[in-house]
Amino acid sequence: MEAKDISYDSFYYKNYNGNSYGRTPVWLEFFDKISENIIKTLQPRTVLDVGCAYGLLVETLRNRGVDAFGIDVSEHAIQQVRTDLRDYCSVSSILNPLEGRYDLIVSIEVIEHIDEKDCDQVIKNLCLASDQILIATTPDDFDDPTHFNVQPPLYWVERFSQYGFEPDITFDASFLTPYAILFKK
Repeated sequence: MEAKDISYDSFYYKNYNGNSYGRTPVWLEFFDKISENIIKTLQPRTVLDVGCAYGLLVETLRNRGVDAFGIDVSEHAIQQVRTDLRDYCSVSSILNPLEGRYDLIVSIEVIEHIDEKDCDQVIKNLCLASDQILIATTPDDFDDPTHFNVQPPLYWVERFSQYGFEPDITFDASFLTPYAILFKK
């Protein structure tokens, strides 16, 4: 079961890491900078944002001409996606196989919310749907009650390597987070 039945509802997003998460200028600017860097450095035509929340990365990528999609386990979050973009974001769990293939999959601070026993299935699903996966997962936030699998970067390197993916050590993913890693097949 994903996230130990935590409810990713309005309360969760209003109290996200002590702040409020939403379609605000701060969050839109944050995701716009990420989109700009993704396009400049990786030039994907298709992107899947796994754990898209309110679809802000999907929105900013689509605003720049990328065919972007998103999934999130939270019905509340998907209901907050900009109305004209709701066809591109859906409620789904990363524990389920992903439909289609993408030039790039992005997952920002999601995988630490998955029980460790389910991580191999999650990683397999990601690896079957793309040859490039950009992951940001906190290596040290043990205080968040929704984090069930906080691990150091080496843990993720070992897990992805089981599916033929290696970290691209020449790629600077610090525009996402200081601990983000681009995995390539």
